[in-house]
Amino acid sequence: MAYESEFQEVKNAPPESKLAAFAEYCDRMIARRASGELSDMEVAYRICGTSFQLSEIKGEHEATVDAILNQACDLELPAEHRSAGSSWEELINQIGNLPRNPSKK
Repeated sequence: MAYESEFQEVKNAPPESKLAAFAEYCDRMIARRASGELSDMEVAYRICGTSFQLSEIKGEHEATVDAILNQACDLELPAEHRSAGSSWEELINQIGNLPRNPSKK
């Protein structure tokens, strides 16, 4: 699936479902990293690349979404240029804190 089309589900989701759609998108990216289908850098790039399209879905979860995007954008960099607290474990934990669509669990 092409990078642009993967994010279409999030872009096309109704406003009340965008946050859950973003969480599910991140879940898919993390699963593709775990399976080796995508590299760490590719997953970080894809999650970080969504930042310019997420302003309308932050709402009460703005701090969590910002933390996810900041963490992903940091993990996209070579290790020597990353912030001290950046880790995949923390990114995955933050993604896990987002609400999901109950009908897709």
